[in-house]
Amino acid sequence: MRKLTHYLKSALPAAYGYTGRIPIHCLKGDGSDRKVYRVKVGQKTSILVDHPGGRKGAPSENSSFYYIGRHLASQGIHTPAIIDFNQRLGIFLLEDFGDVTLEDWTNKKNSDIINTYKEIIKHLVRIQVDGFRGFDPQQCYDTPVYDGLFSWERETDYFVRSFLQGYLGREKIDSAALVEFKEIALRVDQEKSRFFLYRDFQSRNIMILPEGFGFIDFQGGRLGPPQYDLASLLIDPYVGLSRTIQEKLIQLLFTGTFKKNS
Repeated sequence: MRKLTHYLKSALPAAYGYTGRIPIHCLKGDGSDRKVYRVKVGQKTSILVDHPGGRKGAPSENSSFYYIGRHLASQGIHTPAIIDFNQRLGIFLLEDFGDVTLEDWTNKKNSDIINTYKEIIKHLVRIQVDGFRGFDPQQCYDTPVYDGLFSWERETDYFVRSFLQGYLGREKIDSAALVEFKEIALRVDQEKSRFFLYRDFQSRNIMILPEGFGFIDFQGGRLGPPQYDLASLLIDPYVGLSRTIQEKLIQLLFTGTFKKNS
């Protein structure tokens, strides 16, 4: 905490001209090694992200967050403004998007789920298309492209090792099943269309704001097939959309209804 206080004493006056008391409140983590805090700056708040582990690599995870955040913002995507970034310490000072995620909103059994998700999918299309323009994949910390090899090694094989073998205890996996798993993973390479792939486009990374939506945790972005993000949004374990709603949204998207109503 001393490191953060020392950082804020220099960052806040530079960003806001603020030199008063600095209340810092720890926020719930997201499963990574990042620590997130809310900082009260006079009458407003900002988000402080402490991620020293993200300094590793060239580019590092923190550098990718900084680049992608600024890139998406330059394309009109509502990502949190990066007020300050100390690369040496691994600390970000960000705009505060509040506490209401799409997960929170959806799980309160709101009745307007279809229309809300329609609007979010419109934003997703903009993110993928506009985010692709001028995007430099060499700024991605964890491979520049989502391809079949990545799909197999980092996702499907991980599912086999961590879920089937680790969680379910099935030490021996049928060889024919493994061959089929790999064939499915490598089918990613059959999709030649590549856009900006958010890669973590799910309800905990979409914030509900008075003026619309905000999008966070985009540091895993890279080039890839557009279907991936749509699947992440609709087949989301945190909200469990019904099959009826999933199919309705897909039908609206592919019949052109989104475009007609936009």
